[in-house]
Amino acid sequence: MNTNEIKIDGKVYKLGCNLHTRLLYERMAGKILGDNMLTLEHIIFFYAVLVSFNKSVFDIEFDKFVDLLSEDEKKIEEFASWEIAYFKSLSLLSEPPDENDKKKG
Repeated sequence: MNTNEIKIDGKVYKLGCNLHTRLLYERMAGKILGDNMLTLEHIIFFYAVLVSFNKSVFDIEFDKFVDLLSEDEKKIEEFASWEIAYFKSLSLLSEPPDENDKKKG
């Protein structure tokens, strides 16, 4: 299994984030995706990722999803690791280049 996948209830699902993911999260959570997320908001984001990147195969209702996470809380830790790496990569992409790093020519 690669770092952009997670196994839940015996099935492997893709992880990712796009506009659909953010819109689904915002609709479910009632707020924009960002810092200071509570546990429920992280679970909603996790669910939104799975729904948007596994449209044809992810058919778990939200309450059942929470039950599955309650049975295996390591899944939340696995997702949190992916989430941290994902947002870190976004911040690296959005940082302006360091003037000292430019090659002199």
